[in-house]
Amino acid sequence: MLTRILAFVMLSPAFAMAQQPAGAPDPAEVRKIVARLDSEEAQVRDDAERELISLGPAVLPILQDIVAGNPSPEVTGRCAKITLALTKGTGGAIWSTEAISCDDCNPCVAGGRVVVAGPEDDPSTPVRCLDAATGRTLWEFDAGAWASGALSPVVSGGRVLIGGGGGRVFSLDLGTGKAVWEAKVERGGRPAVAAGRVFVGGETEFTCLAEATGQVLWTVKIPETWSDPPAATAERVVVGSSDGGVWCLDALDGHTVWKADIGHVHSSPGLSGGRVYIGDYDGKVHAFSLADGKMLWTFDAGGFVYSSPAVAGGRVYVGSCAQRLYCLDAATGAEIWAFETGDSPGRSAGVYSAVAYAGGRVFAGSADRRVYCLDAGTGEAVWSFNTPSDVDSCPAVVGGRAYVVGGDGRVHCLSAGDAGITHPWPMQGGSPARGGHPAGAAENRPPPGEKKVEVRMECPKPDAPVKTTVNGRTAAGAAKLREILGEEISAGRRDGGRVLVEIDADPDVPWRRVIDVMDACKEKKADKVELAEPRLRK
Repeated sequence: MLTRILAFVMLSPAFAMAQQPAGAPDPAEVRKIVARLDSEEAQVRDDAERELISLGPAVLPILQDIVAGNPSPEVTGRCAKITLALTKGTGGAIWSTEAISCDDCNPCVAGGRVVVAGPEDDPSTPVRCLDAATGRTLWEFDAGAWASGALSPVVSGGRVLIGGGGGRVFSLDLGTGKAVWEAKVERGGRPAVAAGRVFVGGETEFTCLAEATGQVLWTVKIPETWSDPPAATAERVVVGSSDGGVWCLDALDGHTVWKADIGHVHSSPGLSGGRVYIGDYDGKVHAFSLADGKMLWTFDAGGFVYSSPAVAGGRVYVGSCAQRLYCLDAATGAEIWAFETGDSPGRSAGVYSAVAYAGGRVFAGSADRRVYCLDAGTGEAVWSFNTPSDVDSCPAVVGGRAYVVGGDGRVHCLSAGDAGITHPWPMQGGSPARGGHPAGAAENRPPPGEKKVEVRMECPKPDAPVKTTVNGRTAAGAAKLREILGEEISAGRRDGGRVLVEIDADPDVPWRRVIDVMDACKEKKADKVELAEPRLRK
């Protein structure tokens, strides 16, 4: 069989194009091959897929144009798989949208969906929800013109929380985009969520809302909070203000626990291991005790720090406008490594983006028009992705993909390699795109043992029902699948371990079915969901 396939590929027009020493593939020929991805015959689809892969990365821009033209779900799914095969771990674009988001919006990813805020020059400024697999818009919500610049969404418990125009905060259903509640505050800033409460800063007030109902629980007077979102736990909420203060408030009633004065603050705090990490406009990164506000150390970053830090594994990752992305020792503030970014045309150079951490890698946008993925241990670049303008947005990294908004407002889904998953909420230190990390990782402990749940989907022959098994147990129908998944995931947690669900799909299985199973795994609270490399069972 393998010999026959190789012979077919070598004799095909696509293989001939791939051997051409120069020039991109002919888009018309590529479209003819892509049309066969929608064939009713599995062999025809597989042969077309192999032809496209044989063309190499030069075929990717053409595939993106085809996917943007609203092809069938089967074509979209196979194009996404081809892109992953050609760009695995390289930062290649799996899909990109038109300019639909604000350039410094931090996307939030949950349940197979990407939520972004609209561009500032859009009079309605809709909130958009995209399909994470394809980039297609699933729903929009008109939140009104922003009261103070662009905002970023937060997803918690199947709800999207986002600030809107006129000093409003909205809670939207992630599945439908319908408003669950609307609350009036002084200014609809970027929210933070912890322990059933929503925290929002304003120009002179800081407000706490009930996550379930939007009811105002308390309001306190604080000078304008530019370092939003705040960082919150069940007991404490920390935010920087325009008076140069870092305020630590009691999350239950809002009274001031402590205040530290450091200077002008735009950076959102990061919380980990009983410490607060935050940067200022004087170019310093500070660490405080969360309990009493005692300053533990200060690091000179060489340029003002707008970037919000990520904290993981006893290290602090933060960018500065000195064209540096730093890795610091969380206990002492000592520099471990520094990565130098490029120059920025027409703007102060450096890293304005918050930093994200996932799977031993560090992700950040830069004013030199690139998105960077660095090795967290060494600071060496794994890949970078070029955009038409500077990148203030921070990537949200989920399941080997990085989602980021470019300076031109386009949303990009990039192949991040084996970067693991960054959970959307609850978080400490802001949203995942603002340097947050899962609340359960706050003590920097190594993760517990990982229990694997293997899900396999096979299609014995074209048009036959999909056969799904979970750890060898047959799951006939969606209800049975969810029942078995719930049992297997619960069993994996009984000794305190994290649960990794690995989905292994036969190439003949419709892509939509794969997405449905991934969503079912997340619904049953799997800690991590990965799509294994497809296995050809011919």
